[in-house]
Amino acid sequence: MGSGARSVQGVCGGGRMTIRKSIHVNRPVERTFRLFTEAIGKWWPLKEGFSFGGSRADAIFIEGRQGGRFFERFTDGEEFDVGVVTVYAPPTRIVFTWKPPEWEATEVEVRFS
Repeated sequence: MGSGARSVQGVCGGGRMTIRKSIHVNRPVERTFRLFTEAIGKWWPLKEGFSFGGSRADAIFIEGRQGGRFFERFTDGEEFDVGVVTVYAPPTRIVFTWKPPEWEATEVEVRFS
């Protein structure tokens, strides 16, 4: 492991880090929110390796409500909970947890304006 990786681990080890990223999407806010939430399975790159199920990846879903599940379904029908929706405020905001098995949960907030 290089020295850069060690320094990042030292900075992040148990601490809180905020990352912000802005992307402009030239579509109405309502449609963009629906595409992000209801149609996540159409654009999320499961088959390209962005899955907790690896080659078993089949589909990904966000349940559109506070307390809803963010989860993957594998080809054998097994489901893996990625996180929980903590704020569901269409069409402007969704907040959910993201919990890989080996990490602490993180919070992801997406705003649409």
